Amino acid sequence: MEEILLTISIPTFNRSKELHSQLYDIHLMLSDTRISENIEILVSDNGSTDSTPNVVKDFSSMDKLYKFTSIRSKENLGSDTNFMNSVLNASGRFVWIMSDDDKIHEGAIQYLFKVLSSNLDIGFGFVNFFINKGEPQTSIQKNDNYYTTSGDLTLLLHPLLATAMISSCIFRKDLLSKDDMDKYIGTILPHSYWALNLAIKSSSLIIEKPLFSHIDPGVHEKRAASKNREDFPFDFYLYAHITFLNFCSSLVDYFDAPFNLRYKLYRITLNESINQIIFHKITSEKYDVAAIKSVFSTMIKKYYFSPTFWLVCLPILILPSSVAKFIEPLRWKYLEVRGYFGDILRKII
Repeated sequence: MEEILLTISIPTFNRSKELHSQLYDIHLMLSDTRISENIEILVSDNGSTDSTPNVVKDFSSMDKLYKFTSIRSKENLGSDTNFMNSVLNASGRFVWIMSDDDKIHEGAIQYLFKVLSSNLDIGFGFVNFFINKGEPQTSIQKNDNYYTTSGDLTLLLHPLLATAMISSCIFRKDLLSKDDMDKYIGTILPHSYWALNLAIKSSSLIIEKPLFSHIDPGVHEKRAASKNREDFPFDFYLYAHITFLNFCSSLVDYFDAPFNLRYKLYRITLNESINQIIFHKITSEKYDVAAIKSVFSTMIKKYYFSPTFWLVCLPILILPSSVAKFIEPLRWKYLEVRGYFGDILRKII
């Protein structure tokens, strides 16, 4: 077996159908290519109770040129720990964590292999992606280019923010220790912090060419598909959003960002706060007062001087879902009016 350059690690739990589809697609992509012997496919099963073990067994017995590895926890250890295990047990120099339900584009593995072969010293890699059917990740240019950078937040800002999408992350394994990774377990975004730490101490590779697609069914489809709306606990999503806000603060602290980048990040996180609160408020009914207080105390420290926070975020945050969903359209009218007067002021100035 040749030296493994790239491990595609797939953390999974009770999604045997999605896992089978993912493994089958990858198998076809690697069935007739010279790079297969330098690639490992690793499945990290977080104690699934469905037919996932059977899917793994079937693919283990198939004839293939690439290395196939599987690990399985006796019980569900939590998604963060499963992400970490999918990296620590990899054999490759680089590890691309791939969600079991994201779709790798045709030719993407070959393209990534070629790019990584020419950039062996990078510590963190970002892979651009499409959202839904061909909608680009709007904050990052969509072309066939890639570039490397060392500690330039101007170039790293949007890629690091987009690492919330775990399939966008590539890590150089020998630069990540278990102790370094373990400290971020329980944050919901451990992979973003791993990416940040690697971007600080090593060069980064930014691939603008979208190599996979993430399918997001949207608010109404998710709600209709859920037989029990308690499947979307609002307090969990609020905690996840607090983690995201704190991660954003880490960016400017680590990189000592200038004012223009700090303001840009402020605008990005404020808009994201509105989007997240609206989305999860409309899709959820299970939340408690402690969760509301927690997210309010975090947000007010960052946005206390923002009219948008007081006029839009706060009402939607504290009101019941049945009422908040009627306020949500006012947000768009507010942004439209604000943009109109903003354009007038810019012309005057």
